[in-house]
Amino acid sequence: MAVSNSKRQKSSSIMPIPKRQKLSTLLPSTPVSIHKRKKSSPPSTMAVSNSKREKASDDRISSLSDCVLSHILSFLPTHTCVQTSILSPRWRHIWKDLTVLHLSDDSFKFDANFIQNLDKRFQHFEKFADFVKNVLSHRMPYKVQKMNLSCTKSLVDNKVCQDSINTWVHSVVGSDLKELNLTVYSIDSYHFELPIALSTCTNLVSLRQVYLIPS
Repeated sequence: MAVSNSKRQKSSSIMPIPKRQKLSTLLPSTPVSIHKRKKSSPPSTMAVSNSKREKASDDRISSLSDCVLSHILSFLPTHTCVQTSILSPRWRHIWKDLTVLHLSDDSFKFDANFIQNLDKRFQHFEKFADFVKNVLSHRMPYKVQKMNLSCTKSLVDNKVCQDSINTWVHSVVGSDLKELNLTVYSIDSYHFELPIALSTCTNLVSLRQVYLIPS
């Protein structure tokens, strides 16, 4: 009996071996994401060259020759052509090569009610006259081939107005002049007389003079 009791004591002192647990129970319930930071690669030479080409192609019109640009501007009012000089240094002097002039006092902002006020009309004419004077004085020495002159909003019975129009027309008279269109606000005491020098314009093919009678 003593021997059997000692065997029981020895067997009771031995710890039981735990069962194997599944691997999934040992891992965390939520997966741990590990992000690797990618190294930023420098831009390739191909991408740099493409970006330069895109920038250069944005302003293709400025790459045209002066003659082509002048021809394009010849279809616009001269007041608008002069404003293109602020676009970039490339455009600063393009308008000076124009051989076609579209001069009109309508190009300037005015109050529709000022027509009945002679003083305001004359002030508007002075502004228009200063612009025409600057255009004619800053042009390159290219002869004018065509001029459309319209003065219907600001002309008054004033010697300054009459002399100004006479001066502008005489300034373009020459052998290169092909077209001359004159539209003025008719004043009873003023009728523009075409200069005799027009007879020397051997290439003149179109001459039009229009008087607008006030209502």
